Amino acid sequence: MTNYKEILRLKSLGLNKSQISDGMGISRQTTVKVIQRAEEQGLSYETAVGLSDKELANNCFRQEKAKSTRCQIMSKYTVNWRKAG
Repeated sequence: MTNYKEILRLKSLGLNKSQISDGMGISRQTTVKVIQRAEEQGLSYETAVGLSDKELANNCFRQEKAKSTRCQIMSKYTVNWRKAG
């Protein structure tokens, strides 16, 4: 499970996305998505500190997972369609 709060905490300390991803051992793409989604939600570390990671995942980052699944399904059909054609 992604540690959303830790990403937001490190961002609040002034670390850049590469430093955060390297330090946490996660992909830079994950870091970028989490920070971008938090900014869209108006969420900072200070506002997230009172929430659990589960609450953050379910309430603030849930759409990201649904979009990702939808994109994977679309990619699968696009690839299969191209092979058939």
